[in-house]
Amino acid sequence: MDNIDTNVELNENFKKKLKKSKDTKFTILNIALIITIFIGLFAYMLIVDGLNNIVIMIKSVDYFWVFLGIICMVLSWLFEAMCLHVPIKNLYPNQKFLNSVRIMMIGGLFNNITPFCSGRATNASLLYV
Repeated sequence: MDNIDTNVELNENFKKKLKKSKDTKFTILNIALIITIFIGLFAYMLIVDGLNNIVIMIKSVDYFWVFLGIICMVLSWLFEAMCLHVPIKNLYPNQKFLNSVRIMMIGGLFNNITPFCSGRATNASLLYV
């Protein structure tokens, strides 16, 4: 009987390691894809605009407005997450704010990649369940 328990435990550990290795391979694939796309877009910019125009554009940017835009975007995300978190927290007291942020960000992703911004509500309702 002890041998069977040991085999079951080894089998479960093997499954966990296999899943972890698949996740690692998927992560490496994602990183490689992102780097490839970045290099491709940068090469396209160099071909279309040329290096001199890109350098002039970077030098002429007013970084105050870039910084202000980033702050506004982060504040928008936080306020939207709070609007989501407050009613959900009343229904589910164990709900964490970071989980509300995660749901809001995934909803925003689906909102941006689906036609007519139709994916946010559907996706958000599935994440709440």
